[in-house]
Amino acid sequence: MEPLIIKSQLSIDEYYKLNLRVLWKKFRIILGIAIAIMVIFYCTDYLHTKEGDTTLMWLGLYFLFLFILFPIVTVIKARRQFIKIKAMSEPKTYQFTGKGMHIEGITTTVSLDWSNVNRTNERKNYLEIGMYNSKSFVILKRTDFAGDDELNTLKDLIKSKGIKNNFK
Repeated sequence: MEPLIIKSQLSIDEYYKLNLRVLWKKFRIILGIAIAIMVIFYCTDYLHTKEGDTTLMWLGLYFLFLFILFPIVTVIKARRQFIKIKAMSEPKTYQFTGKGMHIEGITTTVSLDWSNVNRTNERKNYLEIGMYNSKSFVILKRTDFAGDDELNTLKDLIKSKGIKNNFK
C-alpha cells in the first residue's frame, strides 16, 4: 500500500472550538447533576420549612455562574497551552501506512503502530484519532484533506485495522 500523506496545521481558533466541544460533553453531565440536585431540593420539604427561603434561587445562580465561568476559563487555558506548547501550532505531516502512522513536525516526530490507536471520531469539521493514553491527533477535514478520496482512503484504512470508529 502506498502511504497516504496529509499536511496539517491547527489554528488557535480551531483549538478553541475543540476545547469547547470537550467542555460541552462534560457540561451535559454537570447539567444533569445540577438539575437533579435542584429537583431533589425542590421536592423535599427543605425549601418549605421557612417562609421566604431562597436556597433554590442561590443554588440556581451558583450553577448559572459555573456555566458562564467554565467556557471563559477554558478559552483562557486553551490560549495559554496553545502558546506554550509550540508543537500544537506548527505544521505537521501525517503519513498513514498499513503498519501505522508517522507524524512529523518542526519540533516533534512520532511513530505509532495501529495497535496504539483506540478510536477515531469523525465530526463535522475534523477527524480525531485517539490513543489509549488519552491523547488525540486532529486532522481538519476542510483544509487538510485534498478531497473526499483522501478522507475515504483513510477511513477505509482505519476500518480495515478494526479500530473503533463512528464513520457513516
